[in-house]
Amino acid sequence: MDSTPQSGGESEKTEVEGKAKKLLENFTITVFTWIPRVFLIIFLLSFLFYLCYKMYSPELVPRVAVENVLYLIKKILEFLYSYVNITAIHIIALVVICILISTVFNWKWVLGYIMIVFTVPIGLAYLSTLIGGFFTSTLQPVTSYTINDLLAFGFMKMFQLNYIFFKFVEEWVGQQLYIFLLLLVLMSSLGVLVIYVDKKMAKNSGKRIDEKDFVRYGLLGGGLGIILGVFLFKHKIKHLWLLSQIVLVTFSTLYILIGYILGL
Repeated sequence: MDSTPQSGGESEKTEVEGKAKKLLENFTITVFTWIPRVFLIIFLLSFLFYLCYKMYSPELVPRVAVENVLYLIKKILEFLYSYVNITAIHIIALVVICILISTVFNWKWVLGYIMIVFTVPIGLAYLSTLIGGFFTSTLQPVTSYTINDLLAFGFMKMFQLNYIFFKFVEEWVGQQLYIFLLLLVLMSSLGVLVIYVDKKMAKNSGKRIDEKDFVRYGLLGGGLGIILGVFLFKHKIKHLWLLSQIVLVTFSTLYILIGYILGL
């Protein structure tokens, strides 16, 4: 007679412990999911502010609109009509920027970015040569060029414009280099831990960490830690697509850091 109430009490206690454990697991997963997202939001806003500052260059004359416009026109013309020998560094920079954009957003944003850096220089060249035609006959309008000429010009300027954007990213990182080096250590440590947590959740058939978040950790410098955790805990080791993404993202972030330090 006494065993039944005791059994019921133990069952209720077990149920409460199970719910508490479930809540703790969900909380843990939520924390590890939002850590890279919050960092990315902060850094993205920081970079946008830095980019706006660079767009409004200190070389511009304060409160003199005409001189500012002339200065910007001069810089645009220098960009459009300067010759740049496209090297492997320009190609790597384009690949790195595309990887970064796809990690933060997705591949649709990458295609949009490529279309912008390809078509905008052509449009600017067309306007500048068209306007120049009103003042001199020495400039040949872009409309008289062949399609091959336009494509060649677009591709050349795409790499050049992307490289300028890449240098903005590199300079922004360089302005706070120690923060990024500390972030590299922090995220690498968390990368090992996040693999361990996800493996434990997998054994308990609980809520899992999204694979996209693993890539985000890699973007923030945790790629080395994630790769170490994969082989250390034998988890996600067969997910070749995920591992290749993390390797590419890790290469991209390290390339920016090392490139700034070595002045590449």
